[in-house]
Amino acid sequence: MALRIVLLALLHVISVGPTGAQYNNDVFFDYIKAPGTLLNNSVNDIVQDQTGLIWFCSNDGLHRYDGYEIITYHYKRKEKDYALNNQINGLYITNDSTIFLATEHSGLLKFNPLTQEFVSIPFEGEPISRIREVISDGKDVLWLNCGFKGLYFLDKKQNKVVKKTDLPVNKLTLDDAKKLYISTNYLIGQVTGNTFLPHTELPRTAGNIITALEYIDGEVWIGTSNNGVYVRKNQQLVNLDFDRPNTAAITGFLKDKSGNIWITTRGGLYLKSGNQIRGFYKEYYVEKTLSNDHCLTSMMDKSGMIWIGTATGISTYDKYKSQFKHFIHKPYDGNSLSDNMIRGLYEDSDQNIWICTNDEYLNLLDSSRTKIKHIKVKIDQQQPVIPYSVYQINKHRFLIGTSAGLLNYNAATNEFSMNRHLTPEILEGGAVRQIVPLNKENQVLCMAGDKVFVLDFRSGYVASITNLILDKRTPIEGYMHNKFKSIYVSEDGEAWLGTYGVVARLSDNFEKIEYFPFEKWQGHMILSMIKHNEYLWIGTYDGGLVRLDPKTGNVKKYMTDDGLENNVVYATIPDELGNLWISSNNGVSQFNIANETFINFTKEDGLQNQEFNRLAFLKTARGEIVFGGINGVNIIDPERISQHPSVADANLLELAILNELNAETKMHPTVSLLGKEEITLPYDHNFLQFRYFATHFATPSKNQFYYQLENYDKNWINSGYQNTATYTGLKPGRYVFKVKGINPDGLESPEHASIIVNIRAPFWMTWWFYVTIILLGLGTTFALIKRKMEKDAKLQKHLEGEIARRTDELKKSKEELSQLNSKKDFIFSILSHDLRSPLTTLEGFLGVLINNYDFMNSEEIKKHAITIKSSVANSLDLIDNTLYWSLSQMGNITHDPVSLNLSGLSKTVFNLYQLTAERKGICFQLEVENDIYIEADENMIYIVIRNLVSNAIKFTAPSKKVVLKVWKNTEHALVSVIDEGEGIRSEDMEKLFDQSHTHRSKGTSNEKGTGLGLVLCKRFTEINGGKLTLKSKHRKGSTFTVQFPLQASL
Repeated sequence: MALRIVLLALLHVISVGPTGAQYNNDVFFDYIKAPGTLLNNSVNDIVQDQTGLIWFCSNDGLHRYDGYEIITYHYKRKEKDYALNNQINGLYITNDSTIFLATEHSGLLKFNPLTQEFVSIPFEGEPISRIREVISDGKDVLWLNCGFKGLYFLDKKQNKVVKKTDLPVNKLTLDDAKKLYISTNYLIGQVTGNTFLPHTELPRTAGNIITALEYIDGEVWIGTSNNGVYVRKNQQLVNLDFDRPNTAAITGFLKDKSGNIWITTRGGLYLKSGNQIRGFYKEYYVEKTLSNDHCLTSMMDKSGMIWIGTATGISTYDKYKSQFKHFIHKPYDGNSLSDNMIRGLYEDSDQNIWICTNDEYLNLLDSSRTKIKHIKVKIDQQQPVIPYSVYQINKHRFLIGTSAGLLNYNAATNEFSMNRHLTPEILEGGAVRQIVPLNKENQVLCMAGDKVFVLDFRSGYVASITNLILDKRTPIEGYMHNKFKSIYVSEDGEAWLGTYGVVARLSDNFEKIEYFPFEKWQGHMILSMIKHNEYLWIGTYDGGLVRLDPKTGNVKKYMTDDGLENNVVYATIPDELGNLWISSNNGVSQFNIANETFINFTKEDGLQNQEFNRLAFLKTARGEIVFGGINGVNIIDPERISQHPSVADANLLELAILNELNAETKMHPTVSLLGKEEITLPYDHNFLQFRYFATHFATPSKNQFYYQLENYDKNWINSGYQNTATYTGLKPGRYVFKVKGINPDGLESPEHASIIVNIRAPFWMTWWFYVTIILLGLGTTFALIKRKMEKDAKLQKHLEGEIARRTDELKKSKEELSQLNSKKDFIFSILSHDLRSPLTTLEGFLGVLINNYDFMNSEEIKKHAITIKSSVANSLDLIDNTLYWSLSQMGNITHDPVSLNLSGLSKTVFNLYQLTAERKGICFQLEVENDIYIEADENMIYIVIRNLVSNAIKFTAPSKKVVLKVWKNTEHALVSVIDEGEGIRSEDMEKLFDQSHTHRSKGTSNEKGTGLGLVLCKRFTEINGGKLTLKSKHRKGSTFTVQFPLQASL
C-alpha cells in the first residue's frame, strides 16, 4: 500500500510539472513520432529547407517530413556496430539543399536529397568521429563543434575538415553580423586566428556549465546545466530566474514572430512572454500536451509554427490552433474538472461558470478562468445525483436541476435540499434538465423529462405548461407532441417550446399559443432555440440548422450540403460580430449570418472533441461562447478568433512512373522533382502520378490543392485534400504541370509550383523517320513503275496462254454437258421403269378391290390396302430421293436450320415404317432418349433418318430385327439404324456414298430403289454439321450412325 501511494505521488509530480505551474488550457501541442526501432528516439535538430520540407535528425538517422509521411535515411558503414552509426546530433542545409550532418560516430557527412546518397568528408590529420553541432554563416564557413577535441571548420577547396583551435568547446552561435561566438564550460567569446578572446564569464558553481548559447536581438542568451538562464545585454549579465526542476539543463532558445522566447530544457518547455514565463510539460492522460519533458531543440518554420524536438519525437505548436480554451479532467490535478462528461453550464452574477459533470459534481470555474472548485451534489438519498442545470436566485441561493429532481443549494452553508414546491411527485420522477428564467420576477420554467412546469420560487406556485397546452388544443393536431425537448425564453418575454418538427410560442401569460410547424409528424427533435435578428434559430437532431421567421412562418434550412459540418445541431449562440456559433455532433461551426457561409472547427483546432452535448451551452456576460461535450469544456472568445495568415505554398515532391512496378518492393519507381524546372521522359513513361505538399504544417490533412496540366487540362482541377494527381496515356509532347495550395482556413496561395514535362516521341513519330519513309516511298514507286513495264511486256504472252486455257475450258464444258445429259437419262429411266412398277401394282390391286369389293371380307380388304400403302410409300421414297438428288446436283437446295427435337422426329419415322416392317415380318424396335435437341434443317434430317430406316427394312429378311436408336453424349446427339440384314462387302462400302457410282440393288423381297438414298444421307448430314459412319459385315448386318452437335443451352 505504501509503495502504491509513493508511485501515485510520483506520477502526480510527473503529470503536472513543477509546483505552482499554471493551469494550461490555451496552449496545445500536436505530436509527430520520430520513426525508428529505438524506444526513445530523441530528435536532436530540426531544419526547414528552401522547398519547405522539414528535415530532422535523431538517434536513428536522418528524416524528411512533408506533412503526410516521414522518410528515413541511414548512413551505412562497413562496421558491424550498425545501431550506433545512425545517431545524428545536428544538421545544416545550404542554399542548394545540400545537407551537412554532425554525427555521433561517423564524423561529418554530406547528404544529397536528389540522389539520396551520403558522402563522408575526410579530416586533415586525426579523424574525429563525434561532432556535437554544425553551423554556418550562410556564405563561406561551416563550423563544427567537436567538444573537447576543439573547434573545426570545413575547407571547401580541399573538401577536408580542418582544426581551428584545440580549445574545448561547449556551444556555438553567430551574432547578427554572422560572427562566431563559442563557449567553454564558463566562458563565452570569439576566436581570432588561433586565439580565444573571452568577453563573458559565468559564476563558477559546482557542476554548473554552459549548455545553450544563442544570440537574439543584440542579447546573448546563455543556458546552464543547474543555474537556469543568463542574459548578457549592454555588458550586463542578468540571471533569468523561473520555476523549473533543479536538474533541468537548458538546451536552447528560440524567438518567435510575436517576440516571445521559447526555452527548451531537459525538464520541460518554457515560454517567456513579456515578464511572464509559463511552463509546459508532458501531462499523462491528457491529449495535446508536450510529447516529453526532455526538450532538446526548437525551430520556427516559415508559417511561424514552433517545432520542439524531444526525447520521443516532435511536438508542434501553432497559435492559430490554440484559440479555444479547453478545460478537462486531469488525474491527480485538483485544479481541473472532476469529470469530462459535461451536462450543463451556467454563469452566476460574479461571472463564475458552473459546470455540471456526470460524476455528481458541480465544478465552479472562477471569473479569472484559472481556478476550479468542486462541489459534491448530495441529498439524503442513496442513489447518485447528477446535476444538469443551475439557476441563481440570489447571492447564496441556487436552484439545481438534477437527476433526482429540483434541489435548493445554499452556497454559504454548502447544503442541498429538495425543493418543497416542485416535488418529485409533481415531476413524476423526471430529471430536471433545464431551468430558464421568465421575464417575470421570481418565476422560472423547468423542463423535467418531457414536461414543462412554471415555478414561482417565492410564492410556491407551480403549474404544468403541458396541461395548459393540452387544454387549449388547436386544429393543428398531428404536429405538436406533448413531449418537450427544449425550452427558451426570449428577451421580449416570449416562451418557446420545442418538440419534434414544430415549435410553439406562448404569450399573454400562457393564454395565447401559436404553432410553427416545419416538419410533419415524425419531424426531427428540437435541441435548442434562440431568437436573434428577428429570426428564431433552431437546432435539430439530424435536421440541421433551421431559421424561422415568426412573422411569416417562413423556414429556411442549412445542412451539410450548405457547408454545415454536421446535421445534429446542439446549440446556436450569436456573438457581437454577426456570427452564430454552432455546437454539433462533429465539431463547432462559425456561421456568418450576412454571407451565409460556414467556417468549421474540429478537434485538430483545439476543440475538446468532435462530439458536444445537448443543453451544455452558454454565452457569458463578457461575450464568451462556452460549449460542453464528452471531453470537457471549450471557452471561445469570438474577438480572438482569427484565420491563419500564412498561405499554404505548394511544392512538387516526386513523380511516380505508373508504367513500371518494382518486382521486389511492389512499388512504382519515382523521380525526385525537388529543385527541378524540367524533366524529360521516354514515350513509354506516360502513366504518371505527381506528388506534392504544402508548406503549411499546422494541419496538413486539411490543406487543399488545385492542379492543372497545360496542354491537357482546360481548367484548374480541385483535388480537395488529396496530394497527388494522376494522368494516364499521355501523348508525346510538352506539358507544364502546375499546383497551388489552400490553407485549412481557405486562404489561397497566390503562387504556384510548376515543372515542364517533356515526353519524347517514339522513333516512328520523329522527323527523320518521316524523311526515311518518304525516301522509301519514292524508291518503291520507281520500282513499281519498272515492274509495270516488265509486266506489260509479259502480258501478251499471258494472253496467248489464256486463249489456250479458254479453249480447254470449252472442251471441259462439253464433257460436263454430256454428263448432265446422262443424269437426265438416268432420272427418266427411274421415272419410266422403277416408278412404273409400283404404280402398276397399285393399279392392279385397286382394280381387284373395285371389281371384287362385294365378295371380299374386311380382312381381305385390309390386306390389299396394306399392299397399296406399301406401294405408295415406296413410290414416295423414289420420288423424294430423286427430287432431292436432282436439286443437289443443280445447287438449288436450301438449308434452313431450326431448333429440332430429334427424339420426336425419330418417333415419327418409326411410326411411318412400323406397318411396313410388320408386313415383311421384321421385328422393328425403337430405343430413344426423350427431348434431344439439335439445330438443323428438319426436312433434311427427316430424309436422312427415313432413308436409313427404309434401307434397313429393305435389305433385312423376314424374322430378322431392325433397331432405330436415338441417344446423346456430352457433345453430340446420335441416331443409329441397326439391322440384321445382308450386310455390305468391304469393297462396296466406299461406292455407296459416291454419286458417280450409283449402286441400284433389290431388297430381300425384291424392293427397288434409285441408289441415291445413301448419297443424299451423307450430303444432308454434312450440310447440317454432322457425320455419317457405317459399320457392316457381309451376311451379318449393318449399323449406320449419324451424329450432330447438341443444341447450345439457352
